[in-house]
Amino acid sequence: MKIAINIIATNKYIEFIPQLIQSIDKYFLVEHEVIINLFTDGELPLIATRLKIFHHKIPAYKFPEATLLRYHIMTSIDYDCDYIFYLDADMKIVDYVGDEILGDLVAVRHPGFFMNNGWGSENCDERSLAYLEPKLRKKYFAGGFNGGKKEIYYSIMVFLRKCIDEDNKIGVVAEFHDETHLNSYLAKTNIPITELNPSYCMTESIAKRRYHRIEPLPAKILA
Repeated sequence: MKIAINIIATNKYIEFIPQLIQSIDKYFLVEHEVIINLFTDGELPLIATRLKIFHHKIPAYKFPEATLLRYHIMTSIDYDCDYIFYLDADMKIVDYVGDEILGDLVAVRHPGFFMNNGWGSENCDERSLAYLEPKLRKKYFAGGFNGGKKEIYYSIMVFLRKCIDEDNKIGVVAEFHDETHLNSYLAKTNIPITELNPSYCMTESIAKRRYHRIEPLPAKILA
């Protein structure tokens, strides 16, 4: 299988990239061909890995554009792969991630809302296309790691890009930007979701793990 991982790193976030790439090289789908699409305004030193790394120059986006325009950035290139994944720049893989993540549509339960089945975007503007009626708010997913089969995930990126554009036309921004839009989509889709537990987007703080009652879960990807 050929796997593409999209990473967006502008300004200071480029500092996280060397350790992230090294951790992907060591632990991520080691039996498959892995391609890194690095969208950045900076320069990355040469890193010797098994990975193919492609640099895509983008403006020096700051918050919130760097996250709000995520799907615009990722749909700006063509893909030759079987699966596409998105990974936050400030994450680090600390244990083997294997074929268990190869689903049609893959999403990770948010560590802060996993045990209590809470919803992480309670105050989204009702005018936003990301707004979700309370009765549909059942499982909240983290925006830091997700993906799926190329055709499926790419079509989702295009759809969410259009939703964000429509919001922008009326001057509305979803509460937590792309994450709110993603959760709205996941709550309504009929596509089977490979649902990963917070091990794949684990908070680094032991105190927060205890507070959210997820300490027993092993960390595979640190947020």
